[in-house]
Amino acid sequence: MLMDYLAQNPLTAGERVMELGCGWGLLGIYCAKHFPVDVMLVDADPLVFPFVEAHIRLNAVQVRTHEVTFDRLADQTLREHDVLLGADICFWPELATQLRRLIARALSQGVRRILLADPGRISFLRLAEEFEHRHEGRLISWKAHRKVGTRGYLLVIDR
Repeated sequence: MLMDYLAQNPLTAGERVMELGCGWGLLGIYCAKHFPVDVMLVDADPLVFPFVEAHIRLNAVQVRTHEVTFDRLADQTLREHDVLLGADICFWPELATQLRRLIARALSQGVRRILLADPGRISFLRLAEEFEHRHEGRLISWKAHRKVGTRGYLLVIDR
């Protein structure tokens, strides 16, 4: 869904992008391949990084990686990024709590744009509702144009 959204709402040249909970890194690699941006892929699970590295090589892109949990992501690292992306990263209630704190910290550190996608879990919808009220975020129901049946929600925070 976020790739589809970004195809219609492209990143700006030179933006510094961080993909949170990158898994195999496909969203961040998509950004590095399709936009002139600097990308960092972040995940707490060290076992994902061999797959990330394989996808980096297969797609012939340059991205940085960082193994860290949401709650240990340094403010300095947040200050070094303009955009935070995350797809399907709110699957446990405790992750929603960590994301809530991370988003608030990121905004306080000058991150200008946050884009999160989720299939519609209640924890994500509650998180999105909070940021709709506090930070001028928008919760958008989204149906991907490229893949039939791909539906969900996007939280978009633009500053």
